[in-house]
Amino acid sequence: MEEKVIVKTWLLGLRIFDACRIEWQWFNFTPSEDLKEVTVNTHKEDITAHVFVDPEFQRLLAKFTPSLDQKSKYLFQSEGSHISEKHLLRKLQRIARKANIAKNGKVFGWHIARKLFMRVCAENGVVSWNAQLMVGKAVDKSISTYINGVSLKNDATKVSNVLRMEPKLDGNGRVGTLMQAVDLVLKVQRKMILEQLQQEGYGQGLGLMIDYSKLSTKELMEEYLKRD
Repeated sequence: MEEKVIVKTWLLGLRIFDACRIEWQWFNFTPSEDLKEVTVNTHKEDITAHVFVDPEFQRLLAKFTPSLDQKSKYLFQSEGSHISEKHLLRKLQRIARKANIAKNGKVFGWHIARKLFMRVCAENGVVSWNAQLMVGKAVDKSISTYINGVSLKNDATKVSNVLRMEPKLDGNGRVGTLMQAVDLVLKVQRKMILEQLQQEGYGQGLGLMIDYSKLSTKELMEEYLKRD
């Protein structure tokens, strides 16, 4: 259960510092089929991130939060306080290893999902400043004056429809496993990375040609991170 909550939190596009300090009381609402907005005051830029919790995450949280130490206010707990950034990253990397997409901490990082969130926004017609508001990134002052109070729910719906963890229900009402869920996310991520690498050209130096489309997901991510 915790692994699924970590994956869904990762897909919100928040920085890991802020993810570690999420409070479970923020999600004290009855699960529904509508997106629920939660505001998070971010540390690095000291602005508000407008996070939208989709129905599948709401259902997960409803099952997960009762198992927590109610005396601690944090969603990811460690000895009465919040989990450390290093510990949360290790947990994410263990999930990645289960999906056979990483073998060490240098291959799979927390920031990948932030890039993925922004890319999905761009590919689905979400303007950049709305995307920034959702992940807690400062918007230029010349724009922020005019978008104060803007509704982000429609844009959030576009993103959540792509970054689903659960596949749609089949005829028997079943959903996939955690590994199937991670695989769905990776397919979107693979497309994003492949397009970016191809825009840079196939191979560099000495006339070496690399067909990135033939690389495994792990190899593709390693090649991408060399350029990060």
